[in-house]
Amino acid sequence: MSLNDAQGSCSAANADYSAMWDCVRGRVANGTAGMMNNEMGIRYMAYGDALNEQYRAGQVSSAQAKYLLSQELARGNAEFNAKYHPTVCRTQVVFGTLQTMCN
Repeated sequence: MSLNDAQGSCSAANADYSAMWDCVRGRVANGTAGMMNNEMGIRYMAYGDALNEQYRAGQVSSAQAKYLLSQELARGNAEFNAKYHPTVCRTQVVFGTLQTMCN
């Protein structure tokens, strides 16, 4: 299971941000939320904790907190993929034309 899966299933099961965040933290603690032992994972956890404090203080709604956390997840995923899964492209002749393929 990935962090995307964990956040998605926890969000679907819990309308309240704090309950959703407790669920995500539980998945991370159980090791069922993907690779978290990197700077993006650490930042995601700190951001989620800060949002939980803001939510409990009434500074953001549950929907706002979930949205902001999803944006942080997307940013972290992009950084993780750029760092650990760089795109590699190669150009070759296929049936007389040049084609570029990237992974």
